[in-house]
Amino acid sequence: MAVIDSRVVGHVVLTSERPGVAAIERLFVDPQVTRAGVGRRLLEHGVITAAALGRQLVLEVVETQGSAAIALYRRAGWRETGRTPIDWAGREASHLLHFEPPA
Repeated sequence: MAVIDSRVVGHVVLTSERPGVAAIERLFVDPQVTRAGVGRRLLEHGVITAAALGRQLVLEVVETQGSAAIALYRRAGWRETGRTPIDWAGREASHLLHFEPPA
């Protein structure tokens, strides 16, 4: 969790779907603190935690128009490694984007 002045302003979850791999999921930041670096710090925490656990870290996100999340990942140095077509998001999105953290 990210806390500012005793108020929770964001959180991130690491999951383990397969041996040796951790995934960043449920990264949320309070819109009132957008652009304060909270999202970037939560991403960095995920990178540090996965490394301490000896796990490869991955992130997947649904591609949507003007996605602030995708912009954050790219600004933070995450690299897109692939796209998987999806059919479960209707007209909202057509691909799942796969990212890996900066080296």
